[in-house]
Amino acid sequence: NRDSIRYLISDSNSNTFYPELLNRFNKFDTTLTLNDYKLLYYGFVFQEKYSAYADTKSEEIDEAINENDYGKAVLIVDTVLKEMPISLRANYKKAVALYLFDSTSLFHSKYINRYSNLLKAILSTGDGLSCETAFKVIFVADEYEIIYKYYLIKEIYGQALQYPCDKMRIQPNESFKESLMYFDISESFIKMKEQFGNSEKPKKKKKKRD
Repeated sequence: NRDSIRYLISDSNSNTFYPELLNRFNKFDTTLTLNDYKLLYYGFVFQEKYSAYADTKSEEIDEAINENDYGKAVLIVDTVLKEMPISLRANYKKAVALYLFDSTSLFHSKYINRYSNLLKAILSTGDGLSCETAFKVIFVADEYEIIYKYYLIKEIYGQALQYPCDKMRIQPNESFKESLMYFDISESFIKMKEQFGNSEKPKKKKKKRD
């Protein structure tokens, strides 16, 4: 419940106060629960830096990685995480860059664990089989993380807006046997309405696979 999340993360006397949760998150606190990760992820929409279409600098990071400049890749992704600490894509890219920089270090696993727990928080919101039971995401980019990296879907054949959901037509596999997957992107519309002062639905940008 959106109002419940806002209340829980706004109570400065509670252990669910957003700055406190984020501080624990940034310290890789292993005692954070699934509910904590839900509050971190969905509570981010009430933070000043939230933008549904924020730039994750994926092309810049990938270019640095392809040039074997892993230190540069880490620096770029850090600028993203500073703005969007709970971005799935940014945490995944940080793990990849760290591993390639030094595969003997286990520090990259901290970001993989973050990524995994944030994924679990999103996946706990539905099954993706209908708009009523859609996976609720706050970043458009997170749709593609779930499709490609979690369900290992090889192809997206098309997408359509079924307000307030994105309806993705995909190639089924053993992990997801249906040809349609739904994502609730209502937070994107709420943010757009706040920014532009109207209820006009934003045009969906076509995203490249990373």
